[in-house]
Amino acid sequence: ACRRMAGVVLAAWSAGLPVQCEAFGKVVWKSEFWTDLLMIGAGARYVRDRRHGLPLARRTAVAIVGLFVAGMLIKENAIVLPALIVAADYFLCDSASLDRPWRDRVASLFSLLLWMTLFAALFLFVRVQILEGIGGDVTHPAIQNLGLVQRSLVMLGLLPEFGRLFLWPAQLFADYSPQQVHTHTTWHFELIPGLLLLLSVVTLWFICWRRQPVVAFGLAWVVIAIAPVANILIPTGILIAERTLLVPSLGVVLAVATLVPWVMEKLKGQPRLAYIGAGGILALILTLGAARSAERQYAWKDSETVFLRLALDAPANFKSHYSLGGLLFEAKRPIEGEREWRYAIALMPSYYGVYVDLAHKYRDGNDRQAASPNKQR
Repeated sequence: ACRRMAGVVLAAWSAGLPVQCEAFGKVVWKSEFWTDLLMIGAGARYVRDRRHGLPLARRTAVAIVGLFVAGMLIKENAIVLPALIVAADYFLCDSASLDRPWRDRVASLFSLLLWMTLFAALFLFVRVQILEGIGGDVTHPAIQNLGLVQRSLVMLGLLPEFGRLFLWPAQLFADYSPQQVHTHTTWHFELIPGLLLLLSVVTLWFICWRRQPVVAFGLAWVVIAIAPVANILIPTGILIAERTLLVPSLGVVLAVATLVPWVMEKLKGQPRLAYIGAGGILALILTLGAARSAERQYAWKDSETVFLRLALDAPANFKSHYSLGGLLFEAKRPIEGEREWRYAIALMPSYYGVYVDLAHKYRDGNDRQAASPNKQR
């Protein structure tokens, strides 16, 4: 009964988590959902066959590899599936697996991981040939030309934002960029909350390693799933994008859902009022999440709505004014468009893209003096 209840809570919370709205709100981002579905399907098939230490059936291995390839073709972040399979094998498949020699674990996974690695290497080769890089996107202005250590410091400062979006996503933005979020490439006191959060998560993971392997797996899922967009190993075109948190959020939901059996155990023997109160609190949390999700879907009605809402939600975000300015120029409102782009320049003067676009607009309007890089209005 406890497991069924935990499953219900997991499904309800996952479905109503507001941070997932972006992945469902626009058609072009449905790839996050399909990749998520394929990765869950592959992981579930693996755990089902390997439960109690049984060997993996050949047909299951073929299905997992097929789902893996399909996932990568839909969205490249599916490439982390082999690491998720390893984590699932270690924490979920057999209670005795935690004490198995590592050679036995490697032997049971070798063939499957070999085929997945070969297809991943082929995928990366083709991707690099087409996009001329693994990232395949213009690097975000805040992390352009930064080394690994500097990017790590930038993302460490943003770590509390990730935690907030997973656990209390009351405020949602279509983009997270300076100055709505602050970035630091050297040590700064604003990095302390992120460092404390990181240490807390690592400590919790070690505590749950043997006591609560499902929680440990959930935390591992978060780290592995978020790695492709963490900007540490590979810089990307975004600092934080809510759509990319769809897959990692399942690890958070899985870890938190393990509290349900614990709460139900504590409620045993308690008055009926305690059960009603606990159920009421859970229902309230799920209702608030679903309501926020439903309301947020209106923000993704169309591109114009997205840009206008972004300017209202995140007025200190340089991309808010950059995107809105472009929309105004397209609407033949150049004075307002120029104003928005100058706001964007003021918020992030180091980004050359706005200067270039504004110079093109001046040139198109035959204002060559203003378009000159040595002139300012």
